[in-house]
Amino acid sequence: MFEKDDSASTALISFMLGGVAGAALAVLFVPTTGRDTRRLISEGVRDGAERSRALRQALILGGVDFNGARALVSTCHTDAVLDATVAAFETAIRIMREENLA
Repeated sequence: MFEKDDSASTALISFMLGGVAGAALAVLFVPTTGRDTRRLISEGVRDGAERSRALRQALILGGVDFNGARALVSTCHTDAVLDATVAAFETAIRIMREENLA
């Protein structure tokens, strides 16, 4: 399982880390007042929530549903199920890019 192409998981992790890094850099280097900084943070959180919802919806379209931190992977999942999940993630990321959400 671990030797397979993991482009979807790499893209998902890169997507999340890029958002966190961008938000952190924006807060550190944008010379604004405290009120403006709080507004920027609030907008970033809302944007992240919107992207998270879009990812979940795109995955549901692919037959995969996860529920945040409560998502589980068990040993009873077959390679076929895992392959379908990876394919759904790849499709979800493509859809999000087409909608300018990634």
